[in-house]
Amino acid sequence: MMYIPLKQLFVTFFCLVFSTSTYHSQVTSLDGTNIENFIVKGINYLQSVQYQETDSLHFQFRGEWISTMELENNFVLLGGKAKKHEDSNCFTVGTIYNSLARIYLADSSRKEILKMLDLSFPRITSYKNNQHYNFWNLLPPQMQLNKFRPANTQKNVRRPTHFPLTNRFVNKAANIMEDADDTSIGYTAEYYHSILHPADSTLLKSEEIAPIFDHYRDLQRTNRHWYNHSRGFDKNTGAFLTWFGEEYHFRNWNIFKDMFHNLFHFLPFTQAFPYLEKPYMPFGSNDLDAVVNANILQLLSLLEQKSKGSKSSIAYIEGKVLKQKFDFAAAYYPNRYSLGFAVSQAYKSGEKGLKKSVDACVQYIRENQEVDGSWNSRKSINNGDCIQSTVYAVSTLLQSDRETVKQHHCEIELGIKYLLSNAVLQEDQIHWEGGVFFSGGTVVRKSLFWKSDALTTAMIVELLVHWLSIDFSETN
Repeated sequence: MMYIPLKQLFVTFFCLVFSTSTYHSQVTSLDGTNIENFIVKGINYLQSVQYQETDSLHFQFRGEWISTMELENNFVLLGGKAKKHEDSNCFTVGTIYNSLARIYLADSSRKEILKMLDLSFPRITSYKNNQHYNFWNLLPPQMQLNKFRPANTQKNVRRPTHFPLTNRFVNKAANIMEDADDTSIGYTAEYYHSILHPADSTLLKSEEIAPIFDHYRDLQRTNRHWYNHSRGFDKNTGAFLTWFGEEYHFRNWNIFKDMFHNLFHFLPFTQAFPYLEKPYMPFGSNDLDAVVNANILQLLSLLEQKSKGSKSSIAYIEGKVLKQKFDFAAAYYPNRYSLGFAVSQAYKSGEKGLKKSVDACVQYIRENQEVDGSWNSRKSINNGDCIQSTVYAVSTLLQSDRETVKQHHCEIELGIKYLLSNAVLQEDQIHWEGGVFFSGGTVVRKSLFWKSDALTTAMIVELLVHWLSIDFSETN
């Protein structure tokens, strides 16, 4: 006997009632003119909050959009809760750029988007170090890290722009190394830039990009991350690792040794100890993140380039999705619907090996829609993170197969209606309150969040543009 979740039953009943009702056009269909109005006003907002000039004194950079770094719970070394500070990072500007680029490539009449893209692209490449991208800018340290060296002679380090780092240990640990996630986002931006401005392209050949990720895979390692061990006993998966650097080497790894090293992270002989001016791999061990793997696959599919790790990465993601490990499969993405979104993006970009994963994500999303059209993550994540969850869920449905999209027409419209009802209206502008698009990962996964009204708004504008491009007439 097939089991249908109660939430899905209610939503299905709602769709059935109104699809046969004389009020169908008023309740379940969305007016294209009204949607276009939301799109235009959303783009107006993104233009208004993009920095036009660099303010070095306040670490605000030309071409970027505001994001915030927020500590929502007390945490040792980081301080008390309710710390919320503006943060400049590659992830925010790169993600918004890529979203806007897809909108412009779908409709090149929106010239105001091209202006934003051209303004932001140099900022994205400023995070590039040789062939890799970093999350943060190179900035002067927030405090004197070496008591034997004058503060004005210290080297620049990677760090948050405004979030206060109150002790030497955290300052050294914030100097993180380059990573696969920002590198995939950065090269995706370079890919779109190469289409928009072929003569100005600096994009590496596709066959040169895949080896960057293949060099760091979960194969024959002498270390394992405790998070991956505790959340799935992941070992020798062949999937892509997060960080671009050498991890601590154990002679014989076991979870007890790993726990000891992490508990005594403040001692120099442990794997988790950060050193002055040396790029830091958090906790000294590389990790696996399903969303990071999906983002890499998206880039490789855009480049039409397979890598040695592609098949293993697909299998790793599939294993997490089929077991419905949506809450914990991504160390740095705590929202349970971020995995479906990333997987469907890679699928839409051309990675057809993810079809089984996409289908499973779609089914999970259908089973968990609320009657008001929204989706919720865990309560500990931004009190359910309803807007961001709904953005991810609706986008996943829209990025699935054409027939699947039409089959879930009603669920998509209900989700869009929920988003529109939660828009913040300001004269000729519209935006949405940003949800959790990223976290500090592992021990601060439910405490240290990045949010951006601009990023969430860009995602919703892209979602609306995508919805307008689909002909749902066959379903009415």
